[in-house]
Amino acid sequence: MTLEGEGRDGRDGTGPGEDARPDRRRPALLLALLAVAVVVAVVIAAIVLSRGGAGPLTPVPTSSSPSAPPSSTPTPTPTETETADPEPTEAPTPEPTPAPSASGAPADPAPVPSVSVPAAPDVPYPTDPDDGK
Repeated sequence: MTLEGEGRDGRDGTGPGEDARPDRRRPALLLALLAVAVVVAVVIAAIVLSRGGAGPLTPVPTSSSPSAPPSSTPTPTPTETETADPEPTEAPTPEPTPAPSASGAPADPAPVPSVSVPAAPDVPYPTDPDDGK
């Protein structure tokens, strides 16, 4: 038999009991700290892997034309009859590009489209009140 101020387990009703709010701050704080620790670990791992996880990468060739590696290029051997050094030849100088016109007007005021496409027909909207007028 329980008294008026007593709970079912015999304790006094003034302390934390069935009507007391559960303490939810501690699990939320632990969850937040765990999330921060995971984020910090991911950032540190990304920095370590990006700085020196693998050795230097070899550059990818930019042209698609095949070429021989430099080590397999045959080098000419000097012959015994060749005694004089060949005279150096001058490389031809490229011609300068023409300057833009002084008038400031573009050379072609109306550019021509590269693909000829007919203009789109005017299609009225289904809810247009002036449809067909």
